[in-house]
Amino acid sequence: MNAINATLQACLEFHTSTVLTAPEIHSLGLREVERIEGEMLLIVREMGFSNLTLPQFTDMIRNDPANFYTSPAELLAGFHDIIENKIQGKLLDIFHTLPSTKLEIVEV
Repeated sequence: MNAINATLQACLEFHTSTVLTAPEIHSLGLREVERIEGEMLLIVREMGFSNLTLPQFTDMIRNDPANFYTSPAELLAGFHDIIENKIQGKLLDIFHTLPSTKLEIVEV
């Protein structure tokens, strides 16, 4: 192993807490991307979009005006709905105590 490779390996071990080599980490990353994209595609199929690839679905949701708020007031109302009707009731499922200060979203 030359000095550059040894330095790279030492950096990887320090920053990743593993003894995997750079090619092994890269390969692992590629496998994980493939696995996650496969899971995402299953969700796309479950949603009824069996004719779309994952990039096509992503493009569709990114560009569909129905996925965007039409005004700042509508955006704030959407945030309040999510916080008050979806998040608030589940906080004690993941936290032991709730903060005493109420979560507040305000326009700036």
